[in-house]
Amino acid sequence: MDNITLEKLEVGIQLAEDMAVLAQSLNLEQYREIELHKMVTRLRGYVLAEEVDNRSKVVTITLTFPVYRSWWQYFKGDKFPSWLKKKFPPQFNYVTKTGKKTITFRKLATYPKANIALPKLGDTIVFRNQITEESGGNH
Repeated sequence: MDNITLEKLEVGIQLAEDMAVLAQSLNLEQYREIELHKMVTRLRGYVLAEEVDNRSKVVTITLTFPVYRSWWQYFKGDKFPSWLKKKFPPQFNYVTKTGKKTITFRKLATYPKANIALPKLGDTIVFRNQITEESGGNH
């Protein structure tokens, strides 16, 4: 048998139900939504998935922002009435910012629709948990 590494993906559903429905449920995460006058139930489970493709691409983004040339230009733009702005329009400088971001596309084959055979009872199944950390700012 070939080794297949499967990833454990969290899946779930969130329901807002009446208390009578919730009383029949066990091992569910529940909390009260005060504004809706409902109890919210969160039911979670996992599916096994095989990563079949993983591609990354670096994307460059360029943005241009108008900036007033001076405090006087800002005052004209903020306080002058529209008829006076037409006669004496505020003047701008333009600041350009460029940043790069890596975008990753992952294609996963999930059970029960994955095109691989389930392991036999007693065989070792290897699965991994992936923790993704997103960071702000330019890279």
